Amino acid sequence: MSDLQSSPEPVHSEDKVMLVLSYLGLFSLIPFFITKSEYVKWHAKQGLTLCIVAVVVSIALAILTAVLASIVGALASVMSLVSGLFSLGVLVVAVLAIIKALGGIRWPIPVVAGLAQKLFK
Repeated sequence: MSDLQSSPEPVHSEDKVMLVLSYLGLFSLIPFFITKSEYVKWHAKQGLTLCIVAVVVSIALAILTAVLASIVGALASVMSLVSGLFSLGVLVVAVLAIIKALGGIRWPIPVVAGLAQKLFK
């Protein structure tokens, strides 16, 4: 994965749907396996990694919420709020990534971009 680029890349009209799918959870598998465009594949790898991170963190938060519910019920309410805010944050990041992708920009999502680079060498 490359760092921030100086100028936007040209986005072909046939790639636009694939770029949107790249950040819609498991739908990122479609451009990951189908597209031949390196630009779209870069976004598909990052989108798939974002999905994996979101699922892993959501499972961890659910387990933590269940454990806290058995100890102190009020803490479970706080953790449920944290879980909801995390999900909202993932949605905001995905929307921003789609907007940047359609604009021809490779925006490396903090933490996710580094993981994607390690996962998809």
